[in-house]
Amino acid sequence: MKKWSTPYYNSGKKFFTLLFSILLGAFPILFNSCEKKQLTQQSDLSALYCPQTFSDSVQSKLSERPQSLTSPFQNQKLILSQSSQTANMGRQKIQAENLLEKGSKLTIFVDTQCVVPSKSRLSSQLYNSRPSPLKKEAYTYTLPQAMEALQLDKLLGEDPCIIGATEFQTYQTQATYNDPEKIYQGHLNKTYALKAHDFFYDPSIGIDPSENVVVAVIDAGVDYTHRDLNDNMWKNASNEYGFNAGRDNTKASCYPGGVLPDSNDPMDTSPISHGTHVAGLIAAETNNGIGIIGHAAKNVKIMAVNVFYYALDTGGDCLKDKEGNNLYVSDSTTVARGMQYAIENGADVINMSLGSVLSNPAADDVSYIEQIESALSHNITVVTVSGNHGYELSESNFMVVPAKYGQRYQGVITVGSVDTETSFLSNFSNRSKTYTEITAYGNSSYDNNGIPEGIYSTLSSPPLGSYGYLAGTSMAAPAVSAAAAMTIGMMRSHGLDPKPEIVESLIFESGVQNPGMTEYVKEGKILNFYNLGLRLQSCFPDTTTNH
Repeated sequence: MKKWSTPYYNSGKKFFTLLFSILLGAFPILFNSCEKKQLTQQSDLSALYCPQTFSDSVQSKLSERPQSLTSPFQNQKLILSQSSQTANMGRQKIQAENLLEKGSKLTIFVDTQCVVPSKSRLSSQLYNSRPSPLKKEAYTYTLPQAMEALQLDKLLGEDPCIIGATEFQTYQTQATYNDPEKIYQGHLNKTYALKAHDFFYDPSIGIDPSENVVVAVIDAGVDYTHRDLNDNMWKNASNEYGFNAGRDNTKASCYPGGVLPDSNDPMDTSPISHGTHVAGLIAAETNNGIGIIGHAAKNVKIMAVNVFYYALDTGGDCLKDKEGNNLYVSDSTTVARGMQYAIENGADVINMSLGSVLSNPAADDVSYIEQIESALSHNITVVTVSGNHGYELSESNFMVVPAKYGQRYQGVITVGSVDTETSFLSNFSNRSKTYTEITAYGNSSYDNNGIPEGIYSTLSSPPLGSYGYLAGTSMAAPAVSAAAAMTIGMMRSHGLDPKPEIVESLIFESGVQNPGMTEYVKEGKILNFYNLGLRLQSCFPDTTTNH
């Protein structure tokens, strides 16, 4: 039976540095917490267009959309929202008395694949003003002279590359936060998570407030009493916060306080609050006047699944690490149990910030294969980590599971770590342009009094909880899990139920490319929430309509 363990973590300012390494047996399972230039969402707009053809699974989901939802420009190319058309979204004829004054602004949508730049059409003029890699692009156009609406509609109708036009609207940011410690969360700005909240949580077209997505944190438990987590915790029908899969492998005297947790008590019992830190990065409560902001600001519930425990030696005594502390580990059986709980209790996303090094890199962990395939068959997206060894993942030299299976299974996402200061691969992150599929921010090289900072999140200290820094691929994966949850929530709010492979494709294709990382990570991609919103709009136009 494989043993799983924890290599190291970094704890930053206001807190101590903690290096925690646990090795037991031949196959240790690990927690994986440990721009060259600043990139922005404009860096890789070529990734945002939606391909014309999808897999069969995507096509089947598209066919399930309500047939009444069609393009607002299907019957006419000009829609004036301030006119009498408003009630029927352009199905009525434009009124003859509608006059657009000189200087009026329009938003015009152009089919860029249709455009011939040399033509004198309006679409060509717009495209030439800002060539775009997108298949559909939106342009702002200022009328050079007053024009009747009917005349303008006729003009637009004569241009086959114009999809439609409507009045230009000014929008203001709607997402504001009163969480005081967000100043320590630079990673949210790097991934444009806060900017993306304006789309994902828009009252009209964003995630429906009743649409909660469940993320199972298969980890060392979660402090469900934490004041920044309690309201976002999932509960089962018995009002329990989750499952403790590891407590049967140990004894009470090994735990702090000498109390063995119940099987239905997934409280965080790790020495460094690993699971609580992960949970806060996914879905710490927002706008509650305290603490921090989760990547997913709303509509995500954390299912706590504790798969770690304090190990026993062959004599039944508490096993010690080299520092003399009780050894905190997991194993393949316990992880499989935890995954099964998540599968049977309705998880939508599984986050596993843990891993095991294979003694034979070409071998498989069949327990993982069994549970991953089961999770995917239940429409669960699985997010895991590349690991913290600083090695290249390869079936000939070095391999970590479940990281190995991201490349094999669509819907399983293997995440590496990048540094918030450099947007470059963290020095501890395992790398592979085959097996490391995307990265997110998992540490900061900023040196505060000689202590490199990690990522700031929740820590377990009942009854109210505290906050601190940890670093590692463990801290990167929760950002991707949050992105998956937000994608699922957004699509379900508009009548779509995406399969895991669709979720993975949307996240990967919307990532920003760092050209300096293409040898270390698949296409050098870094998670970007804002681009994810743009790609959702492009691929699934229903997400731009009201609920």
